[in-house]
Amino acid sequence: MGFNARFTLGLAVRLALLLGTVALLALSLTEPGLGAARIVAGLLVAGAVWLLWRHVERTNREVARFVEAMRFADMTARFGHERSGGGFDELGAALDASMAQMREERARDAEIQRFHEALIDDAPAAILVIDPEGRITPINKSARRLFPVSAGIRAADYAPFGADLAAYLAERDPSRRRLVQLMLPTGPQ
Repeated sequence: MGFNARFTLGLAVRLALLLGTVALLALSLTEPGLGAARIVAGLLVAGAVWLLWRHVERTNREVARFVEAMRFADMTARFGHERSGGGFDELGAALDASMAQMREERARDAEIQRFHEALIDDAPAAILVIDPEGRITPINKSARRLFPVSAGIRAADYAPFGADLAAYLAERDPSRRRLVQLMLPTGPQ
């Protein structure tokens, strides 16, 4: 029996218990002279409400822990509770399996990202990245060799390498391609 069936069965049993105790309380209220029975029935109703609340709250707490772990990217969280009953061991196993799958996907994504970064870094062409504020960053070996760190971060800082290059970088229009002449210490390229 899976978590859903066990949870539903536990919920149904607790609801039946609550309805039964409410019926006993109602019966004791209709009969005169049953003061002690009213007190006992009231306590039974309170106990049944507590059991129902605890059953639902326990599930909510486990699901909330899972959501919080996801929100804060805590892939180390564990949810398995051995012999906790009520199907909670199945819920914990399902949540732990989800976490394991997400850890695997995250590791695979990180590996792919490292591969892409290595490809970009080893590309023979110099690659410059211009962020939305207009800051220019050489991001691969070729670009760092061609444009030393002291070259700057603004388009105007690249003017010593050629006015055409500085103007092209200032446009920030990657769809427009053109050939520019670079003025390097070894000569124009």
